[in-house]
Amino acid sequence: MKIKGKEWINVWAGTWSFLSCTHFANQYSKEVKIKSKVPFPETIIFFEKGKSACWITQKTRDELGARVVSAYGKSISDIKNLCQTLKNKVDGFLKFTNDKKNWKPEKSLYDKMWNTITDYYSYHISVKYIVDYLPKDKLKKYFHHLEEARVYAEPVFKVSEDFVRSIVAQISKTTSYSEESLFCLTQKELDRFFQTKHLPSETVLKERNVFSTIFADKKTLTIYTGKKARQIFKIISTVKKTDVIHGQAAFKGYAKGVVRIIFDPFKYKIFNEGDILVTGMTRPEFLPLMQKSVAIITDAGGILSHAAITARELKKPCVIGTQIATKILKDGDMVEVDANRGVVRIVK
Repeated sequence: MKIKGKEWINVWAGTWSFLSCTHFANQYSKEVKIKSKVPFPETIIFFEKGKSACWITQKTRDELGARVVSAYGKSISDIKNLCQTLKNKVDGFLKFTNDKKNWKPEKSLYDKMWNTITDYYSYHISVKYIVDYLPKDKLKKYFHHLEEARVYAEPVFKVSEDFVRSIVAQISKTTSYSEESLFCLTQKELDRFFQTKHLPSETVLKERNVFSTIFADKKTLTIYTGKKARQIFKIISTVKKTDVIHGQAAFKGYAKGVVRIIFDPFKYKIFNEGDILVTGMTRPEFLPLMQKSVAIITDAGGILSHAAITARELKKPCVIGTQIATKILKDGDMVEVDANRGVVRIVK
């Protein structure tokens, strides 16, 4: 694994389980294909006590962007077909997962859920990334269709994570392991459990929960914990201290307020009307906080991210894709958000 000398970027962040992250890493680097190639030949996902963040290289992102434009960006009919196919895949997934009473800890059911996600994922990724690489004239013409499809697909990963957590919770009842520990299984380990009822040491799983790094390429998936995991994180994510943060304007405007860094929208101490929401990425569960906020800032995400779409609906200044906001800003900081220029400035 060579990570030095490459420009790594944070493409998503959230509260997906370690188990789900191992599936994502395998899908990105081995299983999903866009024009016969995997989207991310090298993927790094960091996990810490329920928080997860995915990193790829800028080169990988640019190559993927060129590929999806080549595949779907030639005409409005191509875009419409892409968007309709995505919607059809969403419908198929939600139909499959609709009956929660049948969410049983069975290998065949679990595999089918992830196979359905794999089948869906190439269209999701294509819609998500094509917007950042289309020429401006085509983007203006196609944007409405792409945004509508992206909004339609919003429930998929929440439902998939609910599914995983339900299965793990049921397994926990039949073992001496806590749910928190079982969420730190790998895809391969859970598959083995379904077949043999064997589990790794719970000590190993607890260590992963403290801090771990998942590295995946076309051939392998490797888990690092402890000192090695933190060394990788430091190499990729270390940033210089600064009072000015730059990102992409998702909705223009100006705001000034107090920073509230929220990773889990169900776990926070303070969030007042008029505060500024700062997070890795938002999801539908963040909506009450977004409504109370005066502005929104994220580390990751593009113009079809949940934060960007919701900010446009709420007409609130929003700066996305800063990469470093949650690392530079502190809870209680006073900042100015100039979303006309995509700039966030700490007020002394």
